[in-house]
Amino acid sequence: MPADQNIVPKVLIADADSSGGAELARRVRGLGYRTAAPVTSADELLCHVTQEEPDICLVNIHLGGNMQGLRLASRIQTEFKHPAVCFATAPFSTETLDPELTIGTLFRPESDECLKFSIELQLRRFNLEHRLRAAENRLTLLGETIHEIFWIISPNLSHVEYVSPGVKQLFGLTDEYLGVNPRSWLSIVEPADLEKIKTEVRRGFHSGVKSYSLEFRIRKPDGSLRWIFSTAYPARDDAGKIVKVVGISEDVTERKQSEHWLNRAQFSIDHASDSVFWIDPGGIIVYANEIACSSLGYTRQELVGAPVSRIDPSATAEGWAEHWKRLEAQKTLRIESTQRGKDGRSIPVEITSNYVEFDGEQYNFAFVRDITARKQAERYLQESRNQALRFSSLAAHEIRNPLTVIRTQLENALRPGLSVDALQKVVSSVYDDMLRLNHAVEDLLQLSSMQAGTFRLRLEQLSFGSFLNDFQREATLLAKGWNIAVERMPGPDVTVLIDVMRMRQVLFNLLDNALKNSNSGTQIRFGHSVDGDNVCLTFMDEGRGIPSREMKEIFTPFYRGSTAPESVGGVGLGLALVKWIIDLHNGSIDVESVEGSGTTVHIRLPLAGEANRPKPGAALNALRRMQQ
Repeated sequence: MPADQNIVPKVLIADADSSGGAELARRVRGLGYRTAAPVTSADELLCHVTQEEPDICLVNIHLGGNMQGLRLASRIQTEFKHPAVCFATAPFSTETLDPELTIGTLFRPESDECLKFSIELQLRRFNLEHRLRAAENRLTLLGETIHEIFWIISPNLSHVEYVSPGVKQLFGLTDEYLGVNPRSWLSIVEPADLEKIKTEVRRGFHSGVKSYSLEFRIRKPDGSLRWIFSTAYPARDDAGKIVKVVGISEDVTERKQSEHWLNRAQFSIDHASDSVFWIDPGGIIVYANEIACSSLGYTRQELVGAPVSRIDPSATAEGWAEHWKRLEAQKTLRIESTQRGKDGRSIPVEITSNYVEFDGEQYNFAFVRDITARKQAERYLQESRNQALRFSSLAAHEIRNPLTVIRTQLENALRPGLSVDALQKVVSSVYDDMLRLNHAVEDLLQLSSMQAGTFRLRLEQLSFGSFLNDFQREATLLAKGWNIAVERMPGPDVTVLIDVMRMRQVLFNLLDNALKNSNSGTQIRFGHSVDGDNVCLTFMDEGRGIPSREMKEIFTPFYRGSTAPESVGGVGLGLALVKWIIDLHNGSIDVESVEGSGTTVHIRLPLAGEANRPKPGAALNALRRMQQ
């Protein structure tokens, strides 16, 4: 099917009977199509496919004898990527058909209705297949742009439902190999870490935790040793049974190596950058270095001789005795705890306790590190992982649901005896589903490019009034199908510096929200005014409005309001993208809404001028504001 829907498709007819081919060409033209000169042989057909570049070929099943028309049609579809339909002007036995051949729709061209339907069905099918391949490519690109890999496996590790393409770089194993050998990744785990993994997995499965993390080493097929950090999220059914496990994995080798060399460097300078304590078996501090004293706000005289409970509220007499017993048995312990400063501050710390004997005395030789920054980083990392998981889950949901509907509709279309009208309705419905699927993938792909920091504005200076006039014409046409009026209020003509495509996306996202949340017979109004160095755009509808409790969430990525109809699709990125684009233009956006009485959106944009041009790094700054 032509990419431009206004171009009439060209049909190439191949029939050994030249008069029959000419008659069929006449009928095809009568149906509104263009035709190339009919051909009468297989060689002519293959030559004209290359030269004429038809949009579809109609091939007589008997062309070339012995039903060779089937093979010619299949070859045209697979090699030349053109739709092809076989027809028959003489009886034939269906038992001789080769089920492996891709022959399109087999029909007898007695009626013009059957002829037109067969042509349109094949053109639409090829168009849908092209869109589906494009959507699959975009989904693959999403997986490739995320640094971590995400995966979904069965509880017993016997089946890999999905793994993102980065698995090859991370584990040295392809997703196809893992699909056939789902437990193969365990074979590259270092033997010393294998039992730890099994223990943590068992604990995660039986303890009812919402997630658990694993840190282990692998030996990749190329011989390199890498550290892997994985977080798993067991998914349970209503009965609490785990039905699948979703997870994220990343290579943390560089981080592990950095921590190792940093610890050695700190030790080599006499432990000066960490707090160091010597504590006796009774829990009395016998030594604290300068960093330990200054970080807690004590003098050395105040700490030495004091019980450890002064700086660690959890160190009760019973707790310390248990801690010492464990330390004496294991020799080294690493825990996270909280210290209390002299001023009452709580400081998250990581404590490494070492059992040492010196001059016949036993001590806890402890290194204490302030991990405030690390805790903040871990929270940020966890938020990023949650967002990646939510992103992948929503992407899979938004892709899978339309595909399931499309598959069901196409299966119904293949049932024998279905009327032409019913088939046309199926094709139309499938086409609409593909458009919604494409829109969802575009939104997800755009968010991915924002997170990757690869987005750039394409600014141009233009009349804001002309820009709004163009929008009004298109908006009026779109709203007509909803029986909703679109009115533009007059305003002064001013010049702005904007990315036209992105600002159109802003307006059409607002229009889309207004249409989906307004009743038939209502009105949408918009207009602009000037306030100092800014142009102020107001966009109003008479729709359902937004509950006050939800107003603070409307710009949050992936958030969908409770008043949105169930039939409305999308992934909850519309208003988030709107705000991000406005922020990127150095503008601002505010929303006023009363539930049941409509919504008003106020947008401020700077007028054209060098001082108002977005600064470098504006895209990332806008994204951070959107995520706050």
